[in-house]
Amino acid sequence: MSKHDMIDLKELEELLVEHGACIRAIPKTVISVVEVRHVNDPEYERPEFIRKEVVYVERFKREMLVTERVPHHAGMFLVKTGEDTSSMVRFSGKKYYKTLKEAIEAIKESPKMSEAVEKVKDYD
Repeated sequence: MSKHDMIDLKELEELLVEHGACIRAIPKTVISVVEVRHVNDPEYERPEFIRKEVVYVERFKREMLVTERVPHHAGMFLVKTGEDTSSMVRFSGKKYYKTLKEAIEAIKESPKMSEAVEKVKDYD
């Protein structure tokens, strides 16, 4: 990304508010801690699990199964823009973006929150 393509944090803040948008980054790996009784569960035998071990976890004062897996869309981004004024943000996997720049461009192309509010007024 060149310096001319960069968006500063203030511009990003204004863009997110104007579009009622959230950006969700999918982590490269996900670590889960579950009951040790799941050690032989076929669920944890799938190839995306790169680590599976039983370890003593001080917080729980017992042995637990710790797994690490690679999510299907690891390292990608999801965008959710405001379609209403609900405070609940539900991300659905409609479109994944490989870079933050692509995600920001998608927000710029989405309707502004004020346009979404006008649509609500037209629901008569």
